[in-house]
Amino acid sequence: MNRGNNRITLAIILITPALLLLALPFYKPGDVPYALLLIGRLHPVLLHFPIVLIIVVLILELLRRMNVLKKSDHIVSILLLAAALSAVVAIASGYLLYASGDYSGILLEQHLLF
Repeated sequence: MNRGNNRITLAIILITPALLLLALPFYKPGDVPYALLLIGRLHPVLLHFPIVLIIVVLILELLRRMNVLKKSDHIVSILLLAAALSAVVAIASGYLLYASGDYSGILLEQHLLF
């Protein structure tokens, strides 16, 4: 596969979850199917996964700058891509948790918007 096809594939991989996020506001509180509610309940776990990946990237970059690690560019790119995709999943799961109707209030509304 050539470089042009790789970029198109990467663009599709990144844009598809973002487009799916646009459908989330159509789920009103209490209307979430049970299977999606399960994903919403996993929000606290899914939220921390991209944070861990970014911390691993920081550690790899520090090791590379201290000349302990020779090359890490490819690994760093993969980890950052995984962090971005898992952040989209964390956002979606948070909205599904909100749409479950189990949580409400001003604090939750602020958390959703900011």
